[in-house]
Amino acid sequence: VAAFGWGVAISAVLAVPQSMGWSPTPQMADTAGTFLNREVLGELAGPLLVWAAFGRRWTLVGLMAVAVVLCQSRTGVMAAACGALWAWQAPRWVKSVVVVGVLTIGAASLGASGFGKMASAANRILLWSTAVYSITPLGGGIGWWAAGHPGPAEEFAHSDALQMMVELGVGSLFFFAIPVLAFARRGAGTAAERAAGAAILVEAVVSFPLHLAASGFLAAVVAGGMARARVDVRAPRRDRGGSLRAGLRRVSASGRTMAGGGGRYPGDVPVRPAPERRGSP
Repeated sequence: VAAFGWGVAISAVLAVPQSMGWSPTPQMADTAGTFLNREVLGELAGPLLVWAAFGRRWTLVGLMAVAVVLCQSRTGVMAAACGALWAWQAPRWVKSVVVVGVLTIGAASLGASGFGKMASAANRILLWSTAVYSITPLGGGIGWWAAGHPGPAEEFAHSDALQMMVELGVGSLFFFAIPVLAFARRGAGTAAERAAGAAILVEAVVSFPLHLAASGFLAAVVAGGMARARVDVRAPRRDRGGSLRAGLRRVSASGRTMAGGGGRYPGDVPVRPAPERRGSP
């Protein structure tokens, strides 16, 4: 994730001159770094920002904040805030106050952003309404939404959650249960991974990060980190005969024994030849 974040940081740096009118790459919209759309960069930088913050990678935090601000990504800001609240160890009343403050600031910024942002929000609400009316018990099948809405701005429902329900029907409940179980397990992933995972899930409700290569890759890596608790891998386990490092030492010792001409692995019981019977040829 760190290496991926530094790769995205290149786009954050390029976004600065792009915001002033100069860009070395062709784009659909200004201030998008090496991406074709500022929306993709902003929503990718949001989960990376909260991951870097809980990992105390402050330089990366600053660069991701630059990307989110210059891209004017409301979704990226909301996702980062929700991810931070989820992983933040604080009393519930403190979190409640912060949630109310974030929602108030978000509503105020939406009203102050002008007609362009309001039109974009209205377009998403229209797509979400269409998706809700398109839900059937068995679903239309994977890829149904794009086939039924071939327009350049309507190829995604702008909600991975709703699009999954439209295409899979009741089968989508299985996929919805996976993040619930992952977050319910204690010790699953680090605080940074849990924060980034929560941010990506928030974006999946109001956008389509799982349909894009960069954000989909980040989601896969973060999900892999949360799949098992670190203690299951690194700490010694009696039922597994010790830690991973101890197992590697045993394998190495076995190789040295075989290379030295011992002919058997450590711990093997030497097999004695059976005594010959009298009178046998």
